[in-house]
Amino acid sequence: MNLTSKMLSSSIRQLGKGQDFVTTGTTPNFDYIIACDGHGDDSCINELRDVEWATIILEEDPVAKLREWLQTTRMAYVFMSGSTLAIARIYKDYIELINVGDSQLMVIMDNAVAYISEPHDLSNAEEKERVTPLLQRTTMGIKLVVLSPTQIMAKRVPLAVFSQYTTQLTLASTQSLGHCNVTGLCPSIVKIPYDTQKIRVIVMSDGITDMLNVEHDLSDLCTLTAEELADKYERRWMQEWIVCEDKTATGEAKSTFGDYDDLLIGIWTNYII
Repeated sequence: MNLTSKMLSSSIRQLGKGQDFVTTGTTPNFDYIIACDGHGDDSCINELRDVEWATIILEEDPVAKLREWLQTTRMAYVFMSGSTLAIARIYKDYIELINVGDSQLMVIMDNAVAYISEPHDLSNAEEKERVTPLLQRTTMGIKLVVLSPTQIMAKRVPLAVFSQYTTQLTLASTQSLGHCNVTGLCPSIVKIPYDTQKIRVIVMSDGITDMLNVEHDLSDLCTLTAEELADKYERRWMQEWIVCEDKTATGEAKSTFGDYDDLLIGIWTNYII
């Protein structure tokens, strides 16, 4: 096993609306992964695909810079389009993770999960307190929860409803780029030191995390390539599932999904299997 090699890789499967985007790169001071998961119409993700990411990533506050830049584009007037943003910057002795929305970042150290980001949604108590004054109301929706490689649960969760004049916008995520800044932005920023550990930094859209069960999948998360993991979670979207009513139920009904979500994954690692 080579602990001095550092590898960046990524993979996308545009299974739904084709709105996932990921890019990776290296600067003199750090390596990086940037991931965006668009929602609503294509306006926001199309603008983000044209960003000079090699310049933005050098900013001390890339989220603020992106927000400022989007205000100079047509996104200043497009309410029904937005995107998550997840950034990992890996320095020689620490990892900086920046997150807006419900894409997620994970750090694995020596084959154990050291950190996984909490999505910005109404199940996040701190985020709920921040966003409640901005909401018109809440409603209920469905979140998929994978219980095992063959069992899944459709969990009812609260969704955020924002408004602009007479137009309403319902989002699972309570933070987003775009949407005329109606959600506000309060990105999660975490710095994690490391030394000689075996490290994997993984950035994922919810097309991955909706099909993820960390307990069952940890071995693969530690060893498989980005391409192999994208294949794995694409197969999960396509497979037949036993549908359970709750985490304790055995479930007998079987189902497949008619609609699939886009998925992306980016990985930085300092070891070769």
